[in-house]
Amino acid sequence: MKILTLLKVLSLFSFSLVPPAVYAREPQIKVEQVLQTTKAWDGSRYTGYPTGQPQVTVLKITIPPNTILPWHRHPMINVAYVLSGHLR
Repeated sequence: MKILTLLKVLSLFSFSLVPPAVYAREPQIKVEQVLQTTKAWDGSRYTGYPTGQPQVTVLKITIPPNTILPWHRHPMINVAYVLSGHLR
């Protein structure tokens, strides 16, 4: 029990170590659309969805180092591939 309390206190303290300027500035995230299509590589239309025409969009997203993004959700299936660096 003491360990859990200590962990809670340390996690709260860790947020105070981040300089306010980090939260104040907007990250300069760069988004480039590489592809947007409703067809597969062979020209056939994507099928198998309950409603509407499926569409694939490929984006190249550049996130500067040390950028803190808010927790969020995506309303559709998505995949990410990290070309360099790492995400935590």
